Amino acid sequence: MQHPRNYYQIYRVDHKRNQEQMVDEIEGLREAEKRVENYLRSMTASEVKAEISYYRSTFSSSVPKMLSRAS
Repeated sequence: MQHPRNYYQIYRVDHKRNQEQMVDEIEGLREAEKRVENYLRSMTASEVKAEISYYRSTFSSSVPKMLSRAS
């Protein structure tokens, strides 16, 4: 039996403008958390100053959003 795939969306948040945008989508919780850490670690000084941050979605979906958008 095949395990259902879990896709997590990763969002970039602009706290000053109160905007968020999906920047990535990863299969697997551990991989998604690693990717968020990478984003946070590689932030530029201007992003930090602009109050940008990244987080992953709390809910997983079995269908990737980025791929299913075309329908």
